[in-house]
Amino acid sequence: MIEFKVASLVNNPGNGVFWQGLNAASVAVQQAAQSETAVYQVFSEQLVKLGLHGCVTLLDQTGQDLCITSMVFSDRLMRVIRQAEKILKISSQDFRYPAAVSHADQVVLGQGDVVFLPDNSEKMRQVLPPNVFRFAGPMLKPFLKLPAILAPIFAKSEVIGVLYVAGKNLQIGDVPAIAAFATHLSIALENARLFHAVQEAEAKYRRLFETANDGVFLFDSQTRKIISANPKMLQLLGVQEADMGNVQPGRWATPEVYAQYSGHLQLAMQKGNHFFEVPFVDLAGNERHWQISTTVVELGGKPILSGLVRDITEAKQAEVALRQREEQFRVLAENVPGTIYLCKNEPNFPYLYVNDGVEDLTGYSKEQFLNQEVAYMDLVHPDDRHAASLVPSLDELRNHGGFHYVYRLRHRSGEWRWAEDVGGGVFDEQGNLLFLEGIVSDITERVQAELLQKAVYQIAAVAHTHISLDELYHAIHESLAPILNVRNFYIALYEAEIVSVPYFVDKYDAPPGVYPAGKGLTEFVVRTNKAQLLTRQQILFYVQQGLLEVNGTLPEAWLGVPLQAQGSAIGALVVQSYEESSAYSDRDKQFLMFVSDQIAHVVERKQAEERQQQLSVELRQQTRLLEAIMIATPDNFMVADLDGRLRFVSETILKFLKMTVDDVIGKTWRELQISPHLGSMLDEDWATVKQSQVPVTREFLFAQAEGDREIEFITTPVWDENGAIVLLVTTTRDVTERRQTARAMHRAQKMESLGVLAGGIAHDFNNLLVAMLGQTSLAQAHLTPDHPAYTHVNKAVQAADQAAGLTRQLLAYSGGGQFTITPLNLNTLIRESIDLLKVALPKQIDLDLALSDVLPLIEADIAQLQQVMMNLLINAAESIGEQPGTIRVQTAVCPITAQDTAYWRYTNQPLMPGDYVCLQVKDSGGGMTSETLSKIFDPFFTTKFTGRGLGLAAVLGIVRGHQGGLRVTSQPGAGTLFELLFPISSATVEVHTQELPVVKTAVSGLVLVIDDEAAVREAVVDILEMEGIDVLTASNGDAGIALYQAQAGAINLVLLDLSMPGKSGHETFKALEAIDPNVRILLSSGYSEADATRGFTSPPLVGFLQKPYRLDSFVRRLKKHL
Repeated sequence: MIEFKVASLVNNPGNGVFWQGLNAASVAVQQAAQSETAVYQVFSEQLVKLGLHGCVTLLDQTGQDLCITSMVFSDRLMRVIRQAEKILKISSQDFRYPAAVSHADQVVLGQGDVVFLPDNSEKMRQVLPPNVFRFAGPMLKPFLKLPAILAPIFAKSEVIGVLYVAGKNLQIGDVPAIAAFATHLSIALENARLFHAVQEAEAKYRRLFETANDGVFLFDSQTRKIISANPKMLQLLGVQEADMGNVQPGRWATPEVYAQYSGHLQLAMQKGNHFFEVPFVDLAGNERHWQISTTVVELGGKPILSGLVRDITEAKQAEVALRQREEQFRVLAENVPGTIYLCKNEPNFPYLYVNDGVEDLTGYSKEQFLNQEVAYMDLVHPDDRHAASLVPSLDELRNHGGFHYVYRLRHRSGEWRWAEDVGGGVFDEQGNLLFLEGIVSDITERVQAELLQKAVYQIAAVAHTHISLDELYHAIHESLAPILNVRNFYIALYEAEIVSVPYFVDKYDAPPGVYPAGKGLTEFVVRTNKAQLLTRQQILFYVQQGLLEVNGTLPEAWLGVPLQAQGSAIGALVVQSYEESSAYSDRDKQFLMFVSDQIAHVVERKQAEERQQQLSVELRQQTRLLEAIMIATPDNFMVADLDGRLRFVSETILKFLKMTVDDVIGKTWRELQISPHLGSMLDEDWATVKQSQVPVTREFLFAQAEGDREIEFITTPVWDENGAIVLLVTTTRDVTERRQTARAMHRAQKMESLGVLAGGIAHDFNNLLVAMLGQTSLAQAHLTPDHPAYTHVNKAVQAADQAAGLTRQLLAYSGGGQFTITPLNLNTLIRESIDLLKVALPKQIDLDLALSDVLPLIEADIAQLQQVMMNLLINAAESIGEQPGTIRVQTAVCPITAQDTAYWRYTNQPLMPGDYVCLQVKDSGGGMTSETLSKIFDPFFTTKFTGRGLGLAAVLGIVRGHQGGLRVTSQPGAGTLFELLFPISSATVEVHTQELPVVKTAVSGLVLVIDDEAAVREAVVDILEMEGIDVLTASNGDAGIALYQAQAGAINLVLLDLSMPGKSGHETFKALEAIDPNVRILLSSGYSEADATRGFTSPPLVGFLQKPYRLDSFVRRLKKHL
């Protein structure tokens, strides 16, 4: 808390020099009282001269905060404060602080005392913003801990602020001088404000003078000249300001007018204040009427007449016209339609006069009202009585021109009528109210027409909004409330002898809901299709006659009108009253009948809207379902009108066209710049459908960068209800995969059939070749090289070998060739076979190897892969022909997905997704057409003059036998690329097949040969007997089983044919194993070892012998197993 003392202003000795300085400062601020800014400027200068610093703080509008209005410090400190303000973006001049934080300020403000502070440090913290105080901290030290004085600043004897001054030489004895200075400062500030107010008032009055709607003038009666006039006065005189001094009305006014004007001016100078009206003639000679108010004022030591002039010419003319019409109005008053009255301005407004119109209005004679037998206010509707019975005040009658009421009035017949009451007050010359006069008009028809129109409009307006039927019924109820007593109201609908009440509001009864039609009041209205206005007695009469049945509380009055649609009643609109039988009139019935027609249309339309909304909901659901189906289906759709303008395009087509819906809707294919080829097909199909009235289907090839696509177009007509085509729907479907699948299945079935045929032929042919090779080999073995027949036998052996090669290719195509599956590296195989492969190629062809650095092993037969390589290279070389060219052989690892269907297009064996070793052979030859490409793997198909057409068929069979994939890409003039895929082996080390050692020593034993071919048995017997080996033969499985069972202990080896009629080789194998688990069986077949030995166990299976076989290879393998 700040330590301070409340100082007394008396008996304090003062410093003469200091006091003189303060006196001089007081005089200076008084002299600067022209504006507050000047006062504060002088205050700052004088405080600096006195070696003081401080500030002036004034209370803001709330009276709670003190606001800094002037601050005085040394120049150096002020520069620091200004710098702080700039950095901190604040203003110390606008800084305010709560007066409550300073007890010393509260003493000054509350009591008007002067306070002496021994230490001003805390006060300095109050008058400076905290951030500024901290910023200027070091600079403030000379200004802290100084004595200070706080003195009140007054305005109109009230303390409005605090003067704070501080200085190192201040003493408590200086309090009177500072208090006096504060008083002078207060006076100067108040004078500055007063001076400013005077200036503003003067400017305001000048504006009023210049802009007044009445003429204002100053007139010198001695010189008889106008010395000043505002613009309006100049306008009234018809002169310019420069000519104002020359205005002398006597020059152009008539003598009579000038005499009146001069007399009133003379009287005005005598009376001092004068109000008069005079005619006046302007420069143009037009007579006007002026109303003049004058006052005598003294200016420059002589009396001057100040006047206010108003042009009342129009009012005078109206006054004359009014007197003329007054007589006419008096005559008309008695004959005007309506009730004219004079009454006292008292409660119940007793009549002084009323014309005969009151009887038409109320049903009562004017004498009954004048004799107060009937009180007019008793006839006013209870809901309207309060407003209509208010006695107008004199102020309302004078300032608002009278009164205007609209209320309901009960006629003597019980009918309620609408009345409009318009009137005002009649005053005497002293301004005293004499009586009220007015006219009451029957506006029932107008009001009911307005209410009817309003109700109908409201109902129609609500019906066009998005509300439910329940909300519509409620709106209808509210719309009728201002017109009828609808406290008990319901809407009933009737259909197929069923009554439903969707809306029901009643004082006593509960909603009836839905019920079968009976003899109720509602059904009575519907069946008669007429409005019914019934009282309680009438209802009881009909009940007694058996025509009606009352359901619910019996009303005093019941009004129901039919709701009609196309002349038939579809329901009823009903109001009823339980209080009075006269609640409804024929006028109400007519009104409700008119409204019911509108309501029936609205209800019917709203019912249709709700049905339409329900249909719309169902349609949207169907649309969403259709959209979902369209999204899910692979087909694409477009809809066009008969002019070929698109009305709908599916999303997939939009993406293909790279357009939006807005881009295509309403456009033709020409405007969209679609391919003319595609557009012309659309036009052709649309024209065909419009002519034939049946759908049209076509297919065409659509060229794309990744390959041609086969597209199916189906155009279907859409008919309207009259059977006319209105739209055309074109469905596009990509049938490429379907067609390719169909072709692949056909090819697969064909190849399967050919494979079975080729396998069967090869098998039978191999059996014959066994005999041929066996016998020719035996013959050759018995001949010396110089024997004349040796050469011919050798040629026969070579021809048989070539025939065996053909059977191997046939078996390879059928997938049944000789297979010896081992893990191998395709790169190693290619490198080891490169010399052999190059020998097969012409010299003008360059073989380019691009082998992968790292290649996994595959499970494959070396010989068959060599055959694949040889066949592909020969085929590529023949495609290049005599021209120089290049064949590129490349290996890689290729990832395959389920979508890569092209690789099993020919093999008809889907590949499992994963990595495969890929062998690519690409040539720079002439390429193939799509037709040739579709046949290259057919057996015996060839484009060469020579050749058997089995090379590529064998390649396909070998790839299929290895569970691989194959793809061929070729275009005329662009060469051909073969891509072969082989599954990756799980093995990590290659296995090299060891050749069987040649057994040169003689062996012996007993061999059982089971084969259905006699030639084979004979050849085997001849060979074995030549080698000194005993032989038993059997022509079928059963015979072989019998022989083995008879000599099981002596038989060392069984040579078993795989394919035999009757009991097959596999069945025979099982039977022999059952007889002797240690039996040793060597299986023989023309099929591959992998296919032939599938399903056989080892032992007893000891080996496999591929048909056909030569003498040397047969003997070598047989001796190995004996």
